[in-house]
Amino acid sequence: MQSSGDDSGRKTRTNTDVTAVNHVNRMGHTNRTNPANQAELANPTNPATPTNPITRAFNPQHSRTGTDDSHAAGAMSETLAMKRQNTLQRCIEETKNGKRKILFGLTTALELQMVPVPEQCRLDTDRLHSVASTRGRRMNSKAKISHIWAEFDGASQIRLSPSIYVLDLVHTWAQMARFVDLEQFIVLTDAVIFRMMVDGGRDPLQRMREFLEQSSPFAGKLFCRMALRMARENVYSPQETICRLALVCHGIPCPETNYVVPGMTFRSGAAMTVDMAWPEAHVAVEYDGDHHRTDKRQWRRDQEKRERLRLHGWIVFVVTADALKDAESRAYFAFQVARLLISQGARVDFLIEARPLSKMCRLPR
Repeated sequence: MQSSGDDSGRKTRTNTDVTAVNHVNRMGHTNRTNPANQAELANPTNPATPTNPITRAFNPQHSRTGTDDSHAAGAMSETLAMKRQNTLQRCIEETKNGKRKILFGLTTALELQMVPVPEQCRLDTDRLHSVASTRGRRMNSKAKISHIWAEFDGASQIRLSPSIYVLDLVHTWAQMARFVDLEQFIVLTDAVIFRMMVDGGRDPLQRMREFLEQSSPFAGKLFCRMALRMARENVYSPQETICRLALVCHGIPCPETNYVVPGMTFRSGAAMTVDMAWPEAHVAVEYDGDHHRTDKRQWRRDQEKRERLRLHGWIVFVVTADALKDAESRAYFAFQVARLLISQGARVDFLIEARPLSKMCRLPR
């Protein structure tokens, strides 16, 4: 789409963008492009393709459907939704005076699709990040950095407005591999898988594997393969991933993630879940962020759930951020969980010194 040089043309385009974005927020739908309509081309045509419900995830109640544990996940969803709205507005501002569509990727694409951005990232997260297929198509500005990513095609682009496109989560995930360390990338992998599941996509892990099999070599491809070996479905927060990694690196058997406890329900009738569980040993680990302490409703729900579980023979171990702050704290956390599992008859080959994640990623699952 070409923008006219006068103020009226810019005003018309801005109104079009705002109208389209409002429609996205109301309806929860966006459009994918077809292969003929790649973003950042000089004269792109309007795509005529089916809608893709990526914004379905913006309803916090979709986080833990069928359970009454949705409040904590809902709090995170609200934060991510606010971040998305802010980033979307910045994208609109960036495209006002441009003559091309812009395809956003990397951390900008994560924010636009409500995926937590890694805490430690070798990108300037204060700036927007876009994608171009060649060096000549890059468009940098004070607010935006353009990166080359040759792997994308029309099917990997999601339309948010007439001028704003975003790279889908599989491609965005692969792009991010060279900008974070291995632990943070596994955290991101879990988060992307969860978001794709909430969006109703087919088998996220299989889609990621297929992408790696079909794509050309790219920087970070080995990291992608390594991360998939450690990734799990149904992980609702980055801290839950870090908890799990701390445990398995010390020899603790990998737990089931966000396990629905059979036959256990809240008074509302909703099923009870625990963040991590070893069902045969009846041991669970729950990660409590600050909102579990400051939100009265969340705190009461936690107490009801944990008391009910304990009455039914479960051991519930609650962990906070302090247990993950350094290697010594993580080792002690893992040791405590190991003792609980052993006391329940489970076999644990505890490691005093954590095995490096890079080695863990190469071990058989």
